[in-house]
Amino acid sequence: MGERLRRLRPYLGMPTLFAALGFATYWAWIDSVFFSGVLFGSFGDAATFSQRLHIVAQVVAIALTLGAAALAGRSPQLISGMRGMSILAVLGTAGTVGGYFGAAFVGSPSESSVGLVLLGASVVAMGAVMGLLPLFWGRVLVDRVRGRETLVVCASLVAACAETMLASLVEPLGRLLAACFLLPFGLLCFAALRQGHQADPAAAGLDDSDEGACGGSAPLGTQAAASSWRFMLMLFVTSFAFGVLQTESRGLAALDFSTLSIAQLAARGAVALAVFGAVGVFGCPYKTVYRSGLLLMIASFMASPFLSEPFPGLGSVLVSLGYTCIDLMMWTYAFDCVRVLKVNPVSFVGVLRAIMMVGVLAGLFASPWLLGEGPGSHRYGIGATAVAYLLVIGAIVLMDEKGSQGFWSVLNRARAEAGEDPSRRLRAISDAFGLTKRESEIMGLLVSGRSAPYIAEELFIAVSTVKYHSSRVFAKLGVHSKQELISFYEGWDERTAPKR
Repeated sequence: MGERLRRLRPYLGMPTLFAALGFATYWAWIDSVFFSGVLFGSFGDAATFSQRLHIVAQVVAIALTLGAAALAGRSPQLISGMRGMSILAVLGTAGTVGGYFGAAFVGSPSESSVGLVLLGASVVAMGAVMGLLPLFWGRVLVDRVRGRETLVVCASLVAACAETMLASLVEPLGRLLAACFLLPFGLLCFAALRQGHQADPAAAGLDDSDEGACGGSAPLGTQAAASSWRFMLMLFVTSFAFGVLQTESRGLAALDFSTLSIAQLAARGAVALAVFGAVGVFGCPYKTVYRSGLLLMIASFMASPFLSEPFPGLGSVLVSLGYTCIDLMMWTYAFDCVRVLKVNPVSFVGVLRAIMMVGVLAGLFASPWLLGEGPGSHRYGIGATAVAYLLVIGAIVLMDEKGSQGFWSVLNRARAEAGEDPSRRLRAISDAFGLTKRESEIMGLLVSGRSAPYIAEELFIAVSTVKYHSSRVFAKLGVHSKQELISFYEGWDERTAPKR
């Protein structure tokens, strides 16, 4: 276990900590405001109330996200500076306070008109923050923790779920104070990251004039657009299915909104922690996790009608598990494209997030039309079959790894076309972990997929000698199999390597 934990050593450091805690404030704020009973749980039908607010805010978020993605190539400083981040923190906090008291006034006959105006303005403000704040964090993750972005996202999601669950245990006023604390704290983390950048001239950039770390100035680029359409299709169909299934599973659940939302938060935090451990500690490939996510969504679809009575809320929890995997995959793919295809991170993340939000929104609106009033409805069978086919389409596209047009294959070809020198990476790993010349030679052949007999014949040594040196390579790198070694080699980033 000690050798496995050594994998995390390159990821430790103040930039990583500030990035994880800062991004966690966004996740926790969104969960507190829209996806749990933390803020609005004491106002009437909390589930319906939160869902309606979320729909309005999501429309605003989609519009602003697409607008920012379109402008990012021309004005990259719009989604990078302290001024914009400060405005969003103030806007989100004011929207949180206004939304809480607006909801309270709506319930009062004498103040209902004032409450509606205040609540409407607050929801628009919160929608703006929902759309723009992730773009700020996506940019800062690319610039300050490059090569560690996805694990930082996983860690931030775990921290956010824990914070939201703790906030749900206090009284309503305490929940409001906790929600108002989140975005200002995130602003402090963002400022600390910028300060660290200014103190480190070699760091790639949060400098508004520097686009080198962000790739080109073009919003997407022809190569990214041509290679990502399948991934975007997969995102849309799975997000649409999530919107449908989430509505349907909530309707079948016999749990109150607060209890169900806490169960979903616990599930999301658990799957984010599992991804962090599987990838960061055990070296599993991300694609295995994403397959599991789709299988969980399909399982929830099949299980909801049959298990809704003995296990209320199980289908909704499984849907949240699966969609969390898909959400994490979106960030992973976006960061890979930023590094390999040199796309603008704000534009690319913005487009992918907009596709997911549009898909979820479309699913929410289509659910009553597709599924009717539940399993007893005559439309349920047809609608459920349509949703199942969407999930199957998503699974086929996701698992298309060997096809020349599969998005994983496109990224691998782009890496090769970028002219990355494999021998340089091999030398860097050998220097970082103190491999001998023979161990380095054997590792190079192992990561190429060669077998022990082939290596023995190639190097004119005994098979037992190959196995001996292979075991030493595994021990020094903290891996336990050939597949883990290949994953370690492919995920190596010299900038985050441990120094000897």
